[in-house]
Amino acid sequence: MSFASFLSSPTVRIRIPPSPHSDEDEKFYTVHRSLLRNNTNLLSSSNIKPRETLCTLPSSTPPAAFEAVLEHLYTGHYVLAEEYEYAEAQEPTPSPVLQAAMKGAIGVWGKPAAIHDDTASKRNISSYQSELFPNLRNGYSTPSCGDKADIQTLPSPPPSPKFAEHEPVLTTQKAQLVVKRSTPASRLAAHLEVYALARCYAVKRLAEVALENIKKEVVASPEILHELVRVVYGTKQKNEDLRAFVVGIVKDHWEQLRNEKVFALLLKEGGEFVLDVFSNVRGF
Repeated sequence: MSFASFLSSPTVRIRIPPSPHSDEDEKFYTVHRSLLRNNTNLLSSSNIKPRETLCTLPSSTPPAAFEAVLEHLYTGHYVLAEEYEYAEAQEPTPSPVLQAAMKGAIGVWGKPAAIHDDTASKRNISSYQSELFPNLRNGYSTPSCGDKADIQTLPSPPPSPKFAEHEPVLTTQKAQLVVKRSTPASRLAAHLEVYALARCYAVKRLAEVALENIKKEVVASPEILHELVRVVYGTKQKNEDLRAFVVGIVKDHWEQLRNEKVFALLLKEGGEFVLDVFSNVRGF
């Protein structure tokens, strides 16, 4: 079935309810039914009937990991969603226009209304009386050509206020500074969740991609090997494939990892991981 056929197939709505005692809202995703049917066991494992349009997953399903599954189904890869936190930043300086508005330097805000003179149109003079130049209205009276001495010279207007140049700001509320708080440990946990969902829904290629990403994280940050070993070897149900994967990381990068403090700590703790490494890694 071509990808274009997937996109033209009927859709199903996937619902992830919030976990108990959580303040998070429920999540909804609209996915093409044939894409799920041909690449996962999600529909069959959920016992959804052919004409049903809503599939509810367990509340324990991590939304971020499920979104990674969907991204892989549609694009062939996935990227972890960035984790952010918000901190208060300094209050931004308003734009020059807003500064002027706040100082009452625009228009006639808070000033008396314009003086309307019904006879002004007959005499061709302004009906607005300036507060800066009170005699401005009278100045519009047309003097005689020979009476130049009576022509009044208007004083120079005061200089316009100068404001700092800024991008327009439409609010005076404090801005929020976005800070990335992703760590090697949090990324490891996220990749493990993606791997678990990939195995649960039988998305084999996604499971392989998740393992490759886990390996990259461990090689780049060896200190998280301790956490990975605890997760893999600390479960009641043995996952032999995942255990072999962890030992394979140590085997492929033995020269790098053997001198790491985290590896010395793992050796001190002992356990099945040390036995597996001992039986599979030469020079141990």
